Amino acid sequence: MPSLARSLPLLAFLLGSACGKVTDDSSDPAATPEAEFASQFVDLVCGGQRACCERGSHSLNEAACRARTAAATTKRQEEASRAGQSYDPLLGEQCLGLLRQIFTSCQETNDQEVEEKCDILFHGTKKQGEECQGNECGRAPDGTLLRCARPSLSGSTGSTCQPISEREAQEGPRGKAGEACGTTCTTDEHGGGECSAMGDGVTCYTNDGLFCGGQHCTALLAAGSACQRTEFCIAGFHCAVPCALSDPTCSQTGVCEADPAIGSPCQGLQDCSQDAFCEASGQLCTAKKAAGQPCGADSQKCGTLPCEGGDDECLSGFCEKGVCLETGSLRRAEQCDSK
Repeated sequence: MPSLARSLPLLAFLLGSACGKVTDDSSDPAATPEAEFASQFVDLVCGGQRACCERGSHSLNEAACRARTAAATTKRQEEASRAGQSYDPLLGEQCLGLLRQIFTSCQETNDQEVEEKCDILFHGTKKQGEECQGNECGRAPDGTLLRCARPSLSGSTGSTCQPISEREAQEGPRGKAGEACGTTCTTDEHGGGECSAMGDGVTCYTNDGLFCGGQHCTALLAAGSACQRTEFCIAGFHCAVPCALSDPTCSQTGVCEADPAIGSPCQGLQDCSQDAFCEASGQLCTAKKAAGQPCGADSQKCGTLPCEGGDDECLSGFCEKGVCLETGSLRRAEQCDSK
């Protein structure tokens, strides 16, 4: 599942062009005209990320960022113009508002919110029910933005414009037990997450206690059930494979087993639950640490698996300069030029 808020270069490429023909609602005081959007976008992304990097004691080459974003803007503008797509001033202002929030707090926001407000800044004019590709759909008579729904979602042999959310357009409607499915997804607290390969049918969410098994949404697997992926097991369990995955004779089928408790012996990350790490000096499963707690002291001694500077010790997944960062922090080194 794409996470635009977590990848500034991708965000710049996708959003950097407020382009094409302008819709007739640009006079709305809540709208951002096409001529103003691009410059405001560059200011927010590059100026905002530079400020966040400085708050994390890093640096960002703002001039280079602006040059890259401007180049992406020009390229995307040409693509949209060739496709005859229109810039949407109302969506432009909503997107800019969300970016202001992100870079003021230096915290990534809900991925689904980014998708809904920023992914279709420019779009076509096709009406509900018309066949479509990509961003060819316009708005319904009541102003609802239409998305190009996959055939299995629109009830037709081809993709058609439908009044659904961007998430539904990408992943399909949220499935219920027993419904025909083609995809399994797991969302996180930011609205992002991961999905298996897309297929026809609804999407089963492990957050709802379901996965796509046997082409139908099925309840997550109980203790002792045969499994192939940990996310298909019920909460508190993992899919244990009784051999090393590097062994060519190893069967990929495992069994759902209970996660080790905090304090259990371990040799590496694979021996602990998702909310724990293998503490190197005592080789015990230890609860992951909250933001502000020290990390990385044993980053070179992680049993059978390497550690990345202590990232595995933190709930956020980011250890920087010996301290766990907040989840979704835009102040971390990987978002900046200096490490």
